[in-house]
Amino acid sequence: FFIFIFYIYKMEKNNLHVIRIIGIVGSGKTYIADKLKKKLNKDILICDIDDYYINIIKSYGKDKIPPVDKLNLLVNNLLSSDIKKHNPRILIIIGTSTHEGGHNYFLKVDNIENVYRRFMEREYKKINDNEKLINSIIKKIKNPDDITRAIDENIISAHHYDFNEYKKMYDDLYKNCKSRNFHICTQEEIYDDILKFCTTVSGANEKYIKKCAKLRRSSSYI
Repeated sequence: FFIFIFYIYKMEKNNLHVIRIIGIVGSGKTYIADKLKKKLNKDILICDIDDYYINIIKSYGKDKIPPVDKLNLLVNNLLSSDIKKHNPRILIIIGTSTHEGGHNYFLKVDNIENVYRRFMEREYKKINDNEKLINSIIKKIKNPDDITRAIDENIISAHHYDFNEYKKMYDDLYKNCKSRNFHICTQEEIYDDILKFCTTVSGANEKYIKKCAKLRRSSSYI
């Protein structure tokens, strides 16, 4: 009886709920993730796929970026490693990944023009930050042979799309996610839905653990 109860408990503990949030760059996926991090507990792991790509590219160097297939494999290996390390009850993935989610969301944008303007402001701010960074590197690096390498390693890439291209990217992604039965929701709808789901699962898991502990204690008298 004790072994059976422990086996069920272990299966439940390893049962991972996966949530994915997909949306066009600049639509507010990271904003949702940051809000959720402030509310949710340690049983929930939030992974931003862009962070993995950025770290891999930095480690390889911009001149030695691996092919797309290998890059994607490295990203998914890092994600799998984090899942194994943290052993979360709930995994929230921001961006695309081969890890299929049971709860898939597409971040709907009500005013694409406003989102595009905000995105472009953010990207061009990177260019301004790069100018300050480059000036600082040139002044600090003692050996002039190292200046170009230091700039290449530290410069922040800025994305540039014209509005029609950006809008087409959004429309294509929207159609793709809709055809795959994603939940099409706004920022607030996604945040509220995930928060409610995570709170429910975490609460149920806590009650289940207590119930299993109680059954394990009672089994010693059987």
